[in-house]
Amino acid sequence: MDDDEFFEYLQKSIMKLYPDAAPVKGKWVIIKCDSGPGRLNAKLLAYLRFHGFLLFPGVPNTTAVTQETDQSYGPFQSALRTNLQLLIDERIRKEKPTSLSPWIVGLVVFGGCDPETELIVRSAFQEGFNHAQNIRAWEKVGAVPLSRKCLESNKVRRSIGDGDDDQQALVYLIQEHNTLACTGLTLAGYNGDHMKLTAKPAASTKVITNPHTQERIELLSEAKKHGQIFAATGGDHLTSNDMFKAIELKRRKILRDRLEKEKTLRQRQERTESNAWAILEKTANDPTKLTASDLTILLTWHQQPKVASMKKDAKLNAWLRIVEQNKVPPPFEKWTDADDMQLEEAKSDIVEMEHTHLGHMEALKKKELVLAARAMSQEEFDQLVADRHSLVGDSMMCVSLPTSEAAPANELIVDPPPNSDALVDTPPPGEDEGGI
Repeated sequence: MDDDEFFEYLQKSIMKLYPDAAPVKGKWVIIKCDSGPGRLNAKLLAYLRFHGFLLFPGVPNTTAVTQETDQSYGPFQSALRTNLQLLIDERIRKEKPTSLSPWIVGLVVFGGCDPETELIVRSAFQEGFNHAQNIRAWEKVGAVPLSRKCLESNKVRRSIGDGDDDQQALVYLIQEHNTLACTGLTLAGYNGDHMKLTAKPAASTKVITNPHTQERIELLSEAKKHGQIFAATGGDHLTSNDMFKAIELKRRKILRDRLEKEKTLRQRQERTESNAWAILEKTANDPTKLTASDLTILLTWHQQPKVASMKKDAKLNAWLRIVEQNKVPPPFEKWTDADDMQLEEAKSDIVEMEHTHLGHMEALKKKELVLAARAMSQEEFDQLVADRHSLVGDSMMCVSLPTSEAAPANELIVDPPPNSDALVDTPPPGEDEGGI
């Protein structure tokens, strides 16, 4: 599944299941996913965040432990294999073809009756993903409700200082037995040290940055893998303000490198053109008056390859061919003040939320709302206002203000989104000290 397919899958298959999702308190929807392709698509992340969805990736390479669906694959696959075996055996017994036509695949997965053998098989999908099995999978992972039950899985590595008392006692017992056994081998004349091991605490990943800091944004902008993102944040959703700013900062870094190279090239081309015209004016287009340096500038102006390695006679012959064929120098774009402004903006490492994909989407949606409002009747506009009040009504905060500072009757003060300490209106805020 590539970036576009993942976007389409979430948009058309997942988001439709939550029509009431909104970026207000009590209506956010968290989407858990693995760390595959498309998860860092800035347009997708902005689209999700704007509509009240938070994309939360699991710890890289832990899907078998941390994803609920994976817990149900065992019963599903067992039932699938049983159905397939029963169906093939029955078709062989009744001398029917055993090729897997599309309808047979559906029969094996979803169950039913084989019209050619009258064999009835149960639904493997229902066996693996029924309501009771889903509840068991949620309990096994421990995300809903939040119990972190998956940490008790035998697939999770244990070390000294990590685990309950029984687990720690087992580690020390293994260490003690290893020491005794190796000592016995040494006393018997063998090299016991060859089998000697020491249990050491496993190196743990530490959160090396704090939320809403420039340090975290810088580190995220350099991250190329989900593991590096996890190491920088210690685990955070991909629709956070820090992530949007990091994506924009990464874009700026790439842009500034490209613009700096272009500036050097285009200003050099401009100087070459200016010098070439000065030479032509000085020599009155007389080739006999051209020096080797003059010819180098003229040929460079016309982007003649390998000019530096050419002798003067070769340069002169090349220039004469250009004059004879009446060639014009290749066009180029001059470096402008607008280009300089774009480069200066790209050099800034301080990113505000309005500069991110989310900020651009919010600005566009506001403009679209204004344009749509022009075509509304008064009743439709009043309904729009009422819908807005209804949307954020459950998130209203009671704030006591002096009479002189009381907020207007039509001003809404709403709870901030998850992980925010700032008072903001919807959508989520862009301030470094707030947001999610």
